[in-house]
Amino acid sequence: MNEKILLVDDEVDFLDVLSEFLRDEGYVASTARNAQEALELLQKETFRLLLSDINMPGMKGFELIKKVKQLYPTHEVFVHLVWEPAWTPERMTEDARKKLGM
Repeated sequence: MNEKILLVDDEVDFLDVLSEFLRDEGYVASTARNAQEALELLQKETFRLLLSDINMPGMKGFELIKKVKQLYPTHEVFVHLVWEPAWTPERMTEDARKKLGM
């Protein structure tokens, strides 16, 4: 599979659990603890899917997505904003597969 996914969330425990789960499912998961870290990673790598928290300190998830679309208008990246506390890694993986057409 090897699809690259960028996870952005200020809650490190959530990032750890979700990234480990996605790696176990065959994805290449990178993490950023805030929007600025995400933008720095996006300068170095291309990701197929960006999963971002909405409510983060500093730049919010919606602002991050707007910035990504401005900086990389030709990149085809699927964006998923995360805000439902009931979402599990399994649910997020299911949503990622749908976005990637798998």
